[in-house]
Amino acid sequence: MEEIPVTVRNAAGDFRKDVEVPPEMAFREFREAAQKIEGRPGVPCTLVREKDNQAMNDEETFQGAAIYPGTVFVLTYEDEGG
Repeated sequence: MEEIPVTVRNAAGDFRKDVEVPPEMAFREFREAAQKIEGRPGVPCTLVREKDNQAMNDEETFQGAAIYPGTVFVLTYEDEGG
């Protein structure tokens, strides 16, 4: 199955990255990789789908959650009111 193009950003707006992810990737793996790229690994954070403000389950996969190309996710840190 083809990779899914998505965007990840932070709530502050100073980090944004377009990436392609394999459908079988779990949200936890995606969130942790995005936090590492952003420079905030290990900081308590929730991955939220921007369209409907839904917090993504760490154990769910992109395919299992029926994520479509172009979906935007927001890294919402506890210290930012997440």
